[in-house]
Amino acid sequence: NGVDIISRNGVTIQGGLTINSKSYGDYKVLWQGASAMGKDSSISLSEPVSSQTHGIMLVFSLGNSYEGICSFFKSRAEVALMSGGAHTFLMASNPTLSSFGVKCLYINDGTINGHSGNTGSGTGSGITYSNNGYVLRYIIGL
Repeated sequence: NGVDIISRNGVTIQGGLTINSKSYGDYKVLWQGASAMGKDSSISLSEPVSSQTHGIMLVFSLGNSYEGICSFFKSRAEVALMSGGAHTFLMASNPTLSSFGVKCLYINDGTINGHSGNTGSGTGSGITYSNNGYVLRYIIGL
């Protein structure tokens, strides 16, 4: 609990920015774990995307560590307009591309579902990929 820095005309700055009861700069962890998000994986968010101020951040890393961290923002509007659509995320563990992976997730307002290709590895279009090497660690409401 912080101390108000400014509070005037409906604007309050307190450890983040609050305007007319809307918070800017705060975040909530809506889910955490370590899921490869295969075809039978389904995550229920603790709050829907539509309840977040801006949207969600999805945070992935290499499965055996907190290395190769890759994060992606999805806006509330994008999730609402493309609800249930297949969202694709390209990841690399370092600048030399020693580990490259792709995840496909079906994002809805309150749930996120996996795809069978998320647990595979191989070579496609001349690129060696290890989709199974990356896991979803956090979904953060922003």
